[in-house]
Amino acid sequence: MKRGLAWRVVLGGAVIVTALWAARPSIADEETAAGAQATPGSSAEQERIAHTFTDDTELKEFADIWDQRRLMLIRMTVLQEYWMEERDKLVALNKQIAERYKLDASKNYVFDPDRRALIEREVPPLVPGMQTPAGSPAAEPSVAP
Repeated sequence: MKRGLAWRVVLGGAVIVTALWAARPSIADEETAAGAQATPGSSAEQERIAHTFTDDTELKEFADIWDQRRLMLIRMTVLQEYWMEERDKLVALNKQIAERYKLDASKNYVFDPDRRALIEREVPPLVPGMQTPAGSPAAEPSVAP
């Protein structure tokens, strides 16, 4: 009996794993398979094998790397969704600040609790080598000591 795993990497990022638990196919099965491959438009013609693994060690190494990649893509998708959600909340808060207090959230303000006032300050020049992210407010309001 022939035992093993056949891994096929299909273009588009999917890994298909099929287990082979069958004995050597009969001559009739080989003829049927050959006929199916020769049929125009069959799935064998449409499928492109991108890589064939030489042994189980190479197969396991690839599976580990592929799994790390898949998990990283999932984490990046979650982080991207979280980033977009937080950005939308920030836009809503900036709109509320602009409408309610007539302030520009991209400007730099310092809160003076004794005078109960926000004091507008110039945005300090950037330190050489530092950059602010595109689209982010220049500075957050701070509390004066």
